[in-house]
Amino acid sequence: MSRKDKTNLKGVETLKSSRGWTYIREVMEQEIVSAAMGMANNAAMPVEEMHFRRGSIWAAKQLLELPDKLELHLESLIRLEAADELSDATASFNILTKSPPRPGEE
Repeated sequence: MSRKDKTNLKGVETLKSSRGWTYIREVMEQEIVSAAMGMANNAAMPVEEMHFRRGSIWAAKQLLELPDKLELHLESLIRLEAADELSDATASFNILTKSPPRPGEE
């Protein structure tokens, strides 16, 4: 298994449980609500401004979801690598333990 993937997963888990990330989440969630309320309270907002605010809300939400997505991605990579290693080991074992073909069975 990739040591780098395991190290990165540990780093993402550490980030998610840190006080700094908790604070960033709180601030970003407040900013998202503020941007949404700004759109709701300004009926005369130009279309370009609405698109800009919608884009900034989307980007902020993506940032907040990034650690969860990275964690899931890294866990999947680690599991796939483990399954590949198991499959390779099983195939090697089968090759080593397989009897040679008898004459006429080929």
